[in-house]
Amino acid sequence: MMVLSPRLILIEQILFSSIFTLLIMTPFFPLARIFVSSYINLSNVSWPSLFLILYLGALCFSAYHKLAATILNVSKISMFWTRINYVLLILGGFWIPLHITQKFSPLLGLLLRLNPMIYFSEGLRQSIVGGSEFLSIAHCVVALLILSIIFTVLSWYFFKKRVDHL
Repeated sequence: MMVLSPRLILIEQILFSSIFTLLIMTPFFPLARIFVSSYINLSNVSWPSLFLILYLGALCFSAYHKLAATILNVSKISMFWTRINYVLLILGGFWIPLHITQKFSPLLGLLLRLNPMIYFSEGLRQSIVGGSEFLSIAHCVVALLILSIIFTVLSWYFFKKRVDHL
């Protein structure tokens, strides 16, 4: 804290965790293509957009979790996981795509646009499968970048507020 500003420390932590997460996830898809290509159809994959979505998702979620860490006390983490993160995961489009949810309930589909996980799952679907029913790669990239910036700025604010005693 004496050498670097709190903002640089937070940016370093967010960037390091996002790059580390990308490095962990990177081998999965090429290895899946090699070893289980008969079970997973990866013939339509757009590899550059897939890795872009993987990194931006890691960046967004790293900033999101840094924001949660700067706001919450240690005793409230499990409650936060149960009440917030679990709901975001369930409604994040991992099991049910956004276009199906919008057909079922247009209001719920509109509310799901506030969930950062929907852009990650829709971006992965568009990169791997393609099609007009999923959100476009550009839409997902812009949304993940904007949400990453918002989460980072908010974590700066709450970190500075927590550290400043004056």
